Amino acid sequence: FGEGFQYRGTTNVMTDASGDATFTFTFAGLMLGQFATVTATSADGTSQFSEAVEVTAAPAVEFSASNYPTAEGSGTVLITVNRTGDLNVTTTVNFATSPNTATAGADYTHIAGTLTFLPTESQKTFLVTIVQDSSDEPSELINLTLSNPTAASLGTQSTATVTIAD
Repeated sequence: FGEGFQYRGTTNVMTDASGDATFTFTFAGLMLGQFATVTATSADGTSQFSEAVEVTAAPAVEFSASNYPTAEGSGTVLITVNRTGDLNVTTTVNFATSPNTATAGADYTHIAGTLTFLPTESQKTFLVTIVQDSSDEPSELINLTLSNPTAASLGTQSTATVTIAD
Protein backbone atom coordinates (compact mmCIF):
# COMPACT_ATOMS: atom_id res chain seq x y z
CA PHE A 1 0.00 0.00 0.00
CA GLY A 2 2.85 2.45 -0.65
CA GLU A 3 4.69 4.42 2.03
CA GLY A 4 1.62 5.07 4.21
CA PHE A 5 0.87 3.11 7.33
CA GLN A 6 -2.74 2.37 6.51
CA TYR A 7 -4.79 1.88 3.35
CA ARG A 8 -7.93 4.07 3.36
CA GLY A 9 -9.66 3.51 0.02
CA THR A 10 -9.69 4.39 -3.64
CA THR A 11 -11.29 6.85 -5.99
CA ASN A 12 -10.98 7.56 -9.70
CA VAL A 13 -10.06 11.03 -10.95
CA MET A 14 -9.37 12.56 -14.34
CA THR A 15 -6.27 14.64 -14.90
CA ASP A 16 -6.01 17.80 -16.93
CA ALA A 17 -3.75 18.17 -19.99
CA SER A 18 -0.69 18.69 -17.77
CA GLY A 19 -1.40 15.55 -15.73
CA ASP A 20 -2.66 17.38 -12.62
CA ALA A 21 -5.87 16.63 -10.74
CA THR A 22 -7.62 18.15 -7.75
CA PHE A 23 -10.16 16.17 -5.77
CA THR A 24 -11.80 15.82 -2.39
CA PHE A 25 -12.11 12.40 -0.83
CA THR A 26 -13.54 11.56 2.59
CA PHE A 27 -11.66 8.95 4.57
CA ALA A 28 -13.24 7.57 7.72
CA GLY A 29 -10.92 7.62 10.72
CA LEU A 30 -8.63 10.49 9.77
CA MET A 31 -8.40 13.21 12.38
CA LEU A 32 -7.75 16.92 12.01
CA GLY A 33 -4.03 17.63 12.16
CA GLN A 34 -2.97 14.24 10.80
CA PHE A 35 -1.11 14.11 7.49
CA ALA A 36 -2.04 12.09 4.43
CA THR A 37 -0.40 11.24 1.14
CA VAL A 38 -1.96 9.92 -2.01
CA THR A 39 -0.56 7.32 -4.37
CA ALA A 40 -1.59 7.85 -7.97
CA THR A 41 -1.33 4.79 -10.19
CA SER A 42 -1.73 5.06 -13.94
CA ALA A 43 -3.28 2.42 -16.19
CA ASP A 44 0.20 1.11 -17.03
CA GLY A 45 0.97 0.53 -13.32
CA THR A 46 3.27 3.53 -12.79
CA SER A 47 2.83 5.02 -9.30
CA GLN A 48 3.61 8.45 -7.90
CA PHE A 49 3.27 9.74 -4.33
CA SER A 50 1.87 13.18 -3.43
CA GLU A 51 3.27 15.56 -0.88
CA ALA A 52 2.00 15.02 2.65
CA VAL A 53 -1.09 17.21 3.21
CA GLU A 54 -2.51 18.12 6.61
CA VAL A 55 -6.08 16.99 7.20
CA THR A 56 -8.23 20.10 7.65
CA ALA A 57 -11.88 20.72 8.43
CA ALA A 58 -14.16 20.93 5.42
CA PRO A 59 -15.45 24.45 4.79
CA ALA A 60 -18.70 25.49 6.46
CA VAL A 61 -20.72 28.67 5.94
CA GLU A 62 -23.07 30.31 8.44
CA PHE A 63 -24.44 33.63 9.62
CA SER A 64 -22.26 35.47 12.14
CA ALA A 65 -25.27 36.02 14.46
CA SER A 66 -28.70 34.55 15.10
CA ASN A 67 -30.31 38.02 15.05
CA TYR A 68 -29.44 41.35 13.44
CA PRO A 69 -31.27 44.18 15.25
CA THR A 70 -31.90 47.44 13.40
CA ALA A 71 -34.11 50.52 13.59
CA GLU A 72 -36.81 51.17 11.02
CA GLY A 73 -35.14 54.44 10.03
CA SER A 74 -31.71 52.85 9.52
CA GLY A 75 -32.09 52.38 5.77
CA THR A 76 -30.16 49.11 5.65
CA VAL A 77 -28.83 46.37 7.89
CA LEU A 78 -25.50 44.66 7.17
CA ILE A 79 -25.63 40.84 7.27
CA THR A 80 -22.37 38.91 7.71
CA VAL A 81 -21.75 35.32 6.57
CA ASN A 82 -18.62 33.54 7.84
CA ARG A 83 -16.72 30.64 6.30
CA THR A 84 -14.63 28.35 8.50
CA GLY A 85 -12.54 25.26 7.86
CA ASP A 86 -10.41 24.81 4.74
CA LEU A 87 -10.18 28.21 3.04
CA ASN A 88 -8.17 26.97 0.05
CA VAL A 89 -11.16 26.34 -2.21
CA THR A 90 -13.79 28.55 -3.83
CA THR A 91 -17.13 28.19 -2.05
CA THR A 92 -20.57 29.56 -2.90
CA VAL A 93 -23.77 29.77 -0.90
CA ASN A 94 -27.22 31.17 -1.72
CA PHE A 95 -28.92 33.64 0.63
CA ALA A 96 -32.46 34.98 0.80
CA THR A 97 -34.86 36.98 2.92
CA SER A 98 -38.43 35.90 3.59
CA PRO A 99 -41.31 37.36 5.61
CA ASN A 100 -41.80 36.52 9.25
CA THR A 101 -43.85 39.29 10.87
CA ALA A 102 -42.39 41.93 8.53
CA THR A 103 -43.91 42.32 5.06
CA ALA A 104 -41.70 42.36 1.96
CA GLY A 105 -42.24 45.59 0.04
CA ALA A 106 -43.82 47.41 2.98
CA ASP A 107 -41.23 46.84 5.74
CA TYR A 108 -38.15 45.68 3.80
CA THR A 109 -37.00 44.94 0.27
CA HIS A 110 -36.70 41.23 -0.50
CA ILE A 111 -33.22 40.17 -1.60
CA ALA A 112 -31.78 36.85 -2.76
CA GLY A 113 -28.44 36.02 -4.31
CA THR A 114 -25.24 34.03 -4.18
CA LEU A 115 -22.13 34.79 -2.15
CA THR A 116 -18.80 33.58 -3.58
CA PHE A 117 -15.87 33.00 -1.22
CA LEU A 118 -12.58 32.92 -3.12
CA PRO A 119 -9.61 31.05 -1.65
CA THR A 120 -8.48 32.63 1.68
CA GLU A 121 -11.73 34.63 2.09
CA SER A 122 -13.53 33.94 5.36
CA GLN A 123 -16.27 36.58 5.41
CA LYS A 124 -18.86 38.04 3.03
CA THR A 125 -21.65 40.55 3.61
CA PHE A 126 -24.89 41.68 2.02
CA LEU A 127 -27.35 44.47 2.78
CA VAL A 128 -31.06 44.21 3.51
CA THR A 129 -32.93 47.44 2.77
CA ILE A 130 -35.35 48.52 5.51
CA VAL A 131 -38.41 50.55 4.46
CA GLN A 132 -39.42 53.51 6.65
CA ASP A 133 -43.18 53.81 7.08
CA SER A 134 -45.39 56.12 9.12
CA SER A 135 -47.19 53.36 11.06
CA ASP A 136 -46.55 52.99 14.79
CA GLU A 137 -46.06 49.24 15.16
CA PRO A 138 -44.31 46.65 17.33
CA SER A 139 -40.95 45.19 16.30
CA GLU A 140 -41.09 43.07 13.16
CA LEU A 141 -38.99 40.12 12.00
CA ILE A 142 -37.42 39.13 8.66
CA ASN A 143 -36.16 35.58 8.10
CA LEU A 144 -32.68 35.04 6.63
CA THR A 145 -31.72 31.71 5.06
CA LEU A 146 -28.54 30.21 3.60
CA SER A 147 -28.90 27.29 1.17
CA ASN A 148 -27.25 25.22 -1.55
CA PRO A 149 -23.58 25.57 -0.62
CA THR A 150 -20.95 24.32 -3.07
CA ALA A 151 -17.62 22.95 -1.80
CA ALA A 152 -18.86 23.50 1.77
CA SER A 153 -21.59 22.55 4.19
CA LEU A 154 -24.05 24.70 6.08
CA GLY A 155 -22.94 25.54 9.61
CA THR A 156 -25.23 25.45 12.62
CA GLN A 157 -26.33 29.06 12.06
CA SER A 158 -27.80 28.65 8.55
CA THR A 159 -30.88 30.68 9.47
CA ALA A 160 -31.17 34.00 11.29
CA THR A 161 -33.56 36.91 11.71
CA VAL A 162 -33.52 40.68 11.37
CA THR A 163 -35.48 42.52 14.07
CA ILE A 164 -36.81 45.91 12.93
CA ALA A 165 -37.59 48.22 15.87
CA ASP A 166 -40.06 51.02 15.08
